[in-house]
Amino acid sequence: MRTLKDFNWQKSIQTRRLVIKETWLDKFDRFVIYLIFSAGVIVPALIFFDPSRNKRHDDMWWLAILPSVVCLYIIYRKATEKRLTIIGTQLDTKQNRTVLLRYAKKYGYHIFMDSQNLLVFTERNTDFNDDYRKSRIFLLTDNKILFAIIQDRFKLNLPVITSYFTTLLDIKRFLKVAPNTLEETET
Repeated sequence: MRTLKDFNWQKSIQTRRLVIKETWLDKFDRFVIYLIFSAGVIVPALIFFDPSRNKRHDDMWWLAILPSVVCLYIIYRKATEKRLTIIGTQLDTKQNRTVLLRYAKKYGYHIFMDSQNLLVFTERNTDFNDDYRKSRIFLLTDNKILFAIIQDRFKLNLPVITSYFTTLLDIKRFLKVAPNTLEETET
């Protein structure tokens, strides 16, 4: 996992961004991803708007736009990777923590870090390499859950593309059910 060295959770909550120390490899990784996917935006545009190209295939404009949109989205997700998403709840910190631990248990996530205001769940991607992981980082306060998902790979740490949305929907679904189930477990 990318290091959570010098992680400041209070400042992270204030700034709504993960405040962690980045290594030079993390900065280089970010630069390389921006470079590669910027080329994925520029090259199709240059090909499509080339005045010397054959105009017979103008109905294929979407072949130039689709890869550009995907590359722009990947650049956006990488730029906002450390931004914390806020989920409002009706629960206090302890109950939010209980709900998130149930969420981790249901989906089989490994609990990497477990403290009062910070939870980190990791998910191993065993399809390709055991070292590929997604980490879900949760900061807990009263009436709020702040989270971010970062991916850790051997070479390029690409941003998560769809896991962000599925995690957001899953947590909201867990929070809808949470008040009823928390009362049952307390009695």
